[in-house]
Amino acid sequence: MSQAGSLGGGGSSSSLTFTTDSGVATPAASNVNVLGGTGITTSAVGDTITIDSTVTPVPTGATGTVLQGAGIGVTPVYSTATYPSTATGTGTLLRADGTNWTVTTSTYPATNAVNTLLYASATNVMSALATGNNGVLITSALGVPSILAAGTTGQVLTATTGSPPTWAPPATSGTVTSVTGTANQVAVANGTTTPVISLVGPYTPSTYTAHGVLIGEGTSSIAALAAGSAGQVLQSGGAAADPAYSTATYPSTAGTSGKVLISNGTNIVSSTPTYPNASPAAGKIIIGDGTNFIASTPTYPNASPAAGKVLIGDGTNFVASTPTYPNASASTGKILISDGTNFISSTPTYPNAASTALKHIKSDGTNFVTTTVTYPDASVTAGKVIVSDGTNYIASTPTFPNASATSGKIIKSDGTNWVASTETYAAPGTSGNILTSDGTNWTSAESVGNPYFIQTLAGNPADATTYFLQQSLSTITNTASGNANTRYYITRAGTIKKVYGVVTCTVGSSNATTIALRLNNTTDTNVTTSLNLSASPATFNNTALSITVAAGDYIEFKLICPTWNPTNPTNVQISMTALVQ
Repeated sequence: MSQAGSLGGGGSSSSLTFTTDSGVATPAASNVNVLGGTGITTSAVGDTITIDSTVTPVPTGATGTVLQGAGIGVTPVYSTATYPSTATGTGTLLRADGTNWTVTTSTYPATNAVNTLLYASATNVMSALATGNNGVLITSALGVPSILAAGTTGQVLTATTGSPPTWAPPATSGTVTSVTGTANQVAVANGTTTPVISLVGPYTPSTYTAHGVLIGEGTSSIAALAAGSAGQVLQSGGAAADPAYSTATYPSTAGTSGKVLISNGTNIVSSTPTYPNASPAAGKIIIGDGTNFIASTPTYPNASPAAGKVLIGDGTNFVASTPTYPNASASTGKILISDGTNFISSTPTYPNAASTALKHIKSDGTNFVTTTVTYPDASVTAGKVIVSDGTNYIASTPTFPNASATSGKIIKSDGTNWVASTETYAAPGTSGNILTSDGTNWTSAESVGNPYFIQTLAGNPADATTYFLQQSLSTITNTASGNANTRYYITRAGTIKKVYGVVTCTVGSSNATTIALRLNNTTDTNVTTSLNLSASPATFNNTALSITVAAGDYIEFKLICPTWNPTNPTNVQISMTALVQ
């Protein structure tokens, strides 16, 4: 036979005898007929017979070993490892212990669904864990595994202390425990690649200020700002400076509708009043209503008027004023005053601070100043007037009329109050007049004054000669001034206003003759320069004189003669009166 085979002895104490019986299909009892074989030998108890071209016995293996094929045409051999000789509990498996094959203590399911996982559901009991699409393998707080159903898009697997992990939205904050990378880079793991996030500058500090903000410093190390106070905002310092937190704080929540951000002098806060959130009609402005800001009722100009114009009400809206106003501050104390067309800075100044109570403002001749004296600040009894008490102005004790009386009446005392007079008084009249009673009323009349009279005796004056006249002597007695006999002394101060005179003579030619007054032997004033002695008597006067004199002054009366041609007057006698008022 060409195919090798084997027969196990089965451990019996008997033996099989192999004979060669070529061509005999049925061997004799207890014989194995080997067709075409040769070399049959008798095996020992427990041997295994191998048959190929010869029949060869294989020695018995160790307990528990199994006969294993060594390949086609090769004699089989017993295994080195041993195997159990009997079946154990349901579900157990053979397991190598490093030398032999033994039966597991744990049991295993006979069948498993597709994609299921094995796990120990109890001590030495392996069970199949049901799978789930897109799920995640997790364990319970007791270590029992399960498949966590797939989360929604964007969720991350989040650990929970003492409980299984769950799907949850990504955390909005956390702590970076470490970074890796080279200078100016941070390495971030991403699958099988390592992308690099490039920073603006080096990150050399090993720690950063808690709650600070990282700022770039060009090629220098990144810096961390100190944490700001609650409510502060980070403000730019411009292109050449670091940002900094504001000194003022800002609200962290929006205020009530219509509120705006406003400074309270220290921080920025939500305003108390509200402001409109929609544009009003053209020309309206924002104005307070006592509680909130609203759109104004009147409109205001939307274009700048001419220089110096101000806004002024026209009864409905505000318009540009017709007059202009100064656009620069004037000197201290100046006020705005009209020049008839526009408003300008006043020439005088006015006080800029309140004075003591009851003071008034008055002119000092240049500016307006606060009075030294005080004035009443409350209305008094009807008819009272403001009168000085020697220090201040007070309400008078007597009353005064409050209505105009008949023309010419004056205010006079009745012993208690001031009343309109019964009699009338004339207007002043000519300067120097005096009041004169007509028995009922007072009229204006010229004052009597002090007359100074001179009368000379006859004399024959010479041509071109000046004479100073002396009472009761010849007209031609004195030709020099200052003579004691020609002086007429003034007894009270006043004004020489009038001179009247008359000349009698034997007439001569009509040449003009001059009469003059000389004051204190220094100043001459002509009375007339046209006295004509071609007729007699010849009168003269001057009522327009105004020679001021004082008590003790003296005057002289002068006759200034012309050159009469052809006839000189003779027997010239002069009478003249000068009136001092």
